[in-house]
Amino acid sequence: MLKSSIKIALILTATLQCSYYELLKIAPEATDAQVRKAYLNLAKLLHPDKNPEKNTTQLFQQLQKAYTTLRDPS
Repeated sequence: MLKSSIKIALILTATLQCSYYELLKIAPEATDAQVRKAYLNLAKLLHPDKNPEKNTTQLFQQLQKAYTTLRDPS
């Protein structure tokens, strides 16, 4: 559990002021498949039901917003 706690702490501090691409850890040129894969990997790690760490709910909501925006940029 310590390993995931460290990952979450790093993600939280890195994503407070970042773009959706940085949040998902992908390049702006990423394909739809790459966006989806990045989202699903982070969602598994950050979902509030799976991870009771502090601020994961807020970060998960940001993650969802980033995914829906990048999935349909129009």
